[in-house]
Order: sequence, then C-alpha cells, then structure tokens
Amino acid sequence: MLTSAQRAAMMISRYADSADPDRRTSTADARIAYCLARGVDMDDIDPASGYDRSRRAYESVRASWVWNIKMHGFSDFYGDGDRIAAAQASWAAHRPGFTAGDDWLADAEKAHRAYWEQPERSCSNPHCDFHPSDDHAELLRVIAEMEAEDAAGPADLGPGVQGSLFD
Repeated sequence: MLTSAQRAAMMISRYADSADPDRRTSTADARIAYCLARGVDMDDIDPASGYDRSRRAYESVRASWVWNIKMHGFSDFYGDGDRIAAAQASWAAHRPGFTAGDDWLADAEKAHRAYWEQPERSCSNPHCDFHPSDDHAELLRVIAEMEAEDAAGPADLGPGVQGSLFD
C-alpha cells in the first residue's frame, strides 16, 4: 500500500510536464500534499507553487550547494555564479530572513579549500576560480581582454561594411 507521500510524489510526476494551467495547479496541490505528508508545517509551504520554504529546506539547499562546490570547485565562466545567485535570489524573495547576511559562496570556498588543500589531494577542476591552473589563468586573461575590447566599442573600419573582407 502506498503512503501519502508516495501517492503525492506520483501525482507530481504525472502532472509536472503539462502546460495545462489546471494540471499545473494540480502539481502545486500534489507538492503541498507531499510536503504535508513529510511533516512540513502549512505556514512553510508556498501556496502558489507548493514548494517547501521551511528553514529545514533552506538549510538542505544551502548544504547541497556548499557540498557541490566543495567537491567540484567553482567556475563563474561556466555559469556557476549565475546558478548560485538564482538559487539565493529565489530564497531571498520568499524568505529574506533566511538569506540576510548568509554568503553561500564564501562558505563553499572555505569548504573547498579546506578539503582540496590537504597534502594528499588537489582540485582536479582545471577551471576552478578558487585556485586556477595556468591554462585557466590564461583563459581568464583572454576573456578580460575581449571584454575590454567590447567595452571600448567597435573600431572604425572606414567606409563600407565594417569588418568586411572587401574594405
């Protein structure tokens, strides 16, 4: 026999991929049922989406980010900064009291350095911003040059189509 949490999880997977507004509402309802079955207080559930916005959920998401960066490093070039900023912004929008003064990335960097700077270990991510390799440093230098050129604006290439082979 299925538990109420299993039943709610099955409903979520059934309706989650649908674009139909009624099904999205059903998905939110199923998430709410799932949260309640897991013991989440009703006040900690977002009624529009059904997501768990409890302190426990916040700490779980935060710990997941810190662990992931601890183990795999951090590279803003590959979009890690945008993703962690989006996660923090989502929590700040719903629970600003949880995020006030909380810097996930600083704690993740401390955890990453503490783990990988032990003598028997070295970070295997060649693009890690916390301790970049020579290749990564060169990549960052080239990107900085390109951004500086973009900021300076386009060069005046004379009449005709700028940058054309026929100028």
